[in-house]
Amino acid sequence: MNDPLLLDEPTLMHTAARDGLGLAMLADWYVKDDLERGTLVRVLGDWSPTYPALCLYYSGCRNLPLPLRALVDLIREMGGIL
Repeated sequence: MNDPLLLDEPTLMHTAARDGLGLAMLADWYVKDDLERGTLVRVLGDWSPTYPALCLYYSGCRNLPLPLRALVDLIREMGGIL
């Protein structure tokens, strides 16, 4: 029996899925061309939520580290959903 392949890097996940090694959960924009060409197919589409933009989940505490506070503010300025 083969050992499972577990990846957390989108480029590797994309390549592995295209090579037929398994399933990958990737953003639509990342695999758009492959879906159009038919080199990848969508599975479980009814259970895959869609988001209009990138989202950031973070603790709503008042004392966020300054770098995280700056990132949150930047994403809000760019119209992200938080």
